[in-house]
Amino acid sequence: MAVDVININLYAKAFEESSMSIALPFFSFSPIFTTIIGFFILKELPTMFGIFGIILVVAGAYIINSEGLKNGLMTPFMRMFRERGPMLMLGAAFMSSIAASLGKILLIESSPLFFSATYFSFFSIAFIPLVAVKVKNPIAMLRSSWGVLLPMGMFFGASLLFHALAISSGLVAYVISVKRVHILFGVLFGLYFFGEGSAARRIAATALMLAGILLMTLF
Repeated sequence: MAVDVININLYAKAFEESSMSIALPFFSFSPIFTTIIGFFILKELPTMFGIFGIILVVAGAYIINSEGLKNGLMTPFMRMFRERGPMLMLGAAFMSSIAASLGKILLIESSPLFFSATYFSFFSIAFIPLVAVKVKNPIAMLRSSWGVLLPMGMFFGASLLFHALAISSGLVAYVISVKRVHILFGVLFGLYFFGEGSAARRIAATALMLAGILLMTLF
């Protein structure tokens, strides 16, 4: 739980220190961290095809997240040692990988439903002191926003349950890699409905990520 709180704070702080286009690409590296941490904590090791698939997913996610930058794919790395945002985002990716691996230990000892219910509850409680300090008049905000917060909470709870079911039945590194594919839905919707971004670039990145998933699932 403490690991996740640190993760979210690092994630948010990264956007305060750097622009989204500079910081966000570095969160794409979380599957690589998860592969390494999962080996030491859970003794899980993907196949060679699986490792290559993870690399393809990371590459596709990075290409999409770094779209539109003046100097292309290398811009985030060029800014890495000049701004705190990229390093903070790498820290968030690292902490999320630890949380995923530790979460599987709890899942092994309990069940996906128990994990989802207890995690959601304790996670919310852990953030109460932070909200009380950071947010002015949180009770009034809850009253005015409950119509949005309630469905958000329901969807978050459902996604957490599916996450727990996936983690309990497969390698953590594979699950985290597949979760990064959520980027695809956003970029494809943006491309189709709003004509956002370069079609060729996004299609190439999509092909990389899908090829990576096929390698992880078929081999």
